[in-house]
Amino acid sequence: MPNANSSAAQKAAAPPSYRRRRTTNRRKPSIGSKYKHISPCFPEESPTKSFDELNRKDDDETRATRPSSFDSLPLLPMALLCKYLSLDDQRNFRRVCRRTAHSTNMYWASRQQVALGADLQRLFPHQLPEYKLNALHTVRPQVVRLLKLIPSGALRSFDWRPLRAIDVASLRAIVDSSGRTARQLFGNVVTLNLRGCTFGKDELAWLAEACPAVHSVVVSEQNVRRDTIENGDETADNALVADTVCQLSWLRKNGHLLARRTRLLAALLRSFPQLENIVVAND
Repeated sequence: MPNANSSAAQKAAAPPSYRRRRTTNRRKPSIGSKYKHISPCFPEESPTKSFDELNRKDDDETRATRPSSFDSLPLLPMALLCKYLSLDDQRNFRRVCRRTAHSTNMYWASRQQVALGADLQRLFPHQLPEYKLNALHTVRPQVVRLLKLIPSGALRSFDWRPLRAIDVASLRAIVDSSGRTARQLFGNVVTLNLRGCTFGKDELAWLAEACPAVHSVVVSEQNVRRDTIENGDETADNALVADTVCQLSWLRKNGHLLARRTRLLAALLRSFPQLENIVVAND
């Protein structure tokens, strides 16, 4: 009969791996506690994402989502709903299911008009107080994010109101940050509204290069800087305006077309060869 002391000594001399481990009745963690540290909030969209990248990202994120009650709704009303949502609300709305993501993409793919002031205040309601909507350089990041969501060549109308000033440096910075060229962003714009916006010769040259298809333009005469119109040839300006403006002699006789306005019209006609409609406002 083996000795009890010898068996205890053999167990003590055994390697640690062969020792019998003490088991405890541990409770298996639940799925909720396992992912408790994960925040339910959606991460912020990167402002550098382009329209196509956002579409691919939405398709990947909504591929495995559960069926939603939005699946039975038509796409067009849901796309029109995006018109009244901020950018944060649109981001949350597009992640509900695949159909809401497609309706949001449909809304941006169909955008042909930009009213800069109204769009920025709606998309960024908590980031842009009214005093920031005076100059282009103060809203540059928001304009970049807006233009990134619109496909290349989709814009037909661009309204710069209520901006009071634009500058070439900000225009170039916006184009560089968007990852596209100026022609890709504004190449198909046919209506340009610069009413109440101050610009000079350099800004007009940049717009003429970026928007070669402009048919209609709205400007304020008092906001056009002198360098835009003071270096023109008066005889050539009169001849150019006479070929375009109907009833030129009647307008001059009644004081509706002064020398300064004639030079302004000539500068616009030279900048935009396809120009058909010019509105010169007095405010």
